[in-house]
Amino acid sequence: MKRPTERQRRRRRRASFKPVLIEVLNAPYTSEQDKLHLKEMLKSEAADDYIPDQIVADPITRCDIVSYALDARRHAEAAAEGRDPAREQRQHQRLELSNLAQKAEDLAAYFKSVEQYPGIAEKYEQFLLPLRSLWMFHKYEAELLRPHPLTEPEPTTFISRQTGGGKRKKKRARSRLYNAFVVFMVMRMKDEFSKPYYGVVATLTNMVFPEAAISTSDVQEIWRRGGAYMRRNAPHTTQ
Repeated sequence: MKRPTERQRRRRRRASFKPVLIEVLNAPYTSEQDKLHLKEMLKSEAADDYIPDQIVADPITRCDIVSYALDARRHAEAAAEGRDPAREQRQHQRLELSNLAQKAEDLAAYFKSVEQYPGIAEKYEQFLLPLRSLWMFHKYEAELLRPHPLTEPEPTTFISRQTGGGKRKKKRARSRLYNAFVVFMVMRMKDEFSKPYYGVVATLTNMVFPEAAISTSDVQEIWRRGGAYMRRNAPHTTQ
């Protein structure tokens, strides 16, 4: 096989994530914990893997991709425990809004129920607002606060059934961790470039988890299963 020339080797070094990792490592906004992860990523063989020039051409986008990889690691570590923190947070916020909407509706019902009593009505009108204005205000407030059924939070990561156990099925150890990372990164690639860049995602996975030995075809298969999982677990509502 023909060996690459020195010029080709230099180009290959430029079109890799290693310079970008160093750039993010030295950035003032990078946390100490992320710096530790970046140093480990720099030691990986995958950091020298060739990637398309367009991935690293834009100075902002290329740093964003590394930041996404650090976020993906956190999501993957949670997914390995069967959790989806981003979805949990959105569900909690949704529950809080629902509770506030119910309180507003209870106030509206109360003010409407006492409107028939002249003494109470006069008191509120003297010191605050007419009871009709109060119950109508809280009724409208409840409508604004109550989450729409179509805003039910969707999954933000892939929690697979593969957790690394079972000799019969020969499941890859820590597969749930890798699967979640891959799906998160493919989604980010599609957002940034409108293309999945499976090969780049494989490189990123092997930088973050050097023991994973993920190939481009592995990424495609994980994305196929992950996409099916996301569609299957998306909220289905009717208007």
